[in-house]
Amino acid sequence: MANTSGILSEALIASMAAGLLDDYSVTSLDDDTPLGRYMAREFGTVRREVLEEYPWHRARKIATLTELAEAPAFGFAAKYQIPSDCLRMYRISSDGIFNAAPIKFKVYGTELHCDTTSELYVVYIRDLTTMSAWSALMGRVFVAKMAMYASQGVTGKAGYFEKTKAAYQDASIAARAVDALSEGSEETLYDNGYDGFDTMTSRGLYR
Repeated sequence: MANTSGILSEALIASMAAGLLDDYSVTSLDDDTPLGRYMAREFGTVRREVLEEYPWHRARKIATLTELAEAPAFGFAAKYQIPSDCLRMYRISSDGIFNAAPIKFKVYGTELHCDTTSELYVVYIRDLTTMSAWSALMGRVFVAKMAMYASQGVTGKAGYFEKTKAAYQDASIAARAVDALSEGSEETLYDNGYDGFDTMTSRGLYR
């Protein structure tokens, strides 16, 4: 019986990416084929790329960070350890609510430096490794990007690169537009000016 649940998995992402290339079949990341081996090698890297390039609401995570004992050598008053699953910071506020006063910060390696010397409330983009937690549209972006890279690295067909690049661009626009509708109430759209994006990004309008 066909599986019509729509739940994403590593195998399904790989199979759909192969389908965009019209030439290979991949049923698992363990497939011992050129495309199977390529996807197994690149899967984690491309997943993180897709998550880093846009603040997907499904990949956001909140945390309270505790100040490290040693102060920064210069520049700021305090430093904090960035969570191990953090791909990049999204928002930092003074008391944990989205429309609170913004906090200036800088990231140095795995540390975050700022002038707040107490607990720090952060929202960050995590490495969402469980594929079933991804939305269908996010999955389409992942599929198209995997196929786009594989079109050059495996098939060598220039025409397939253009096809998959267009699919990636279309999927990105659709996914970001829908993701913007899941932001929540208007008061959560405070633009702190320090999250690395322009003001339109915090409203889900980034292209």
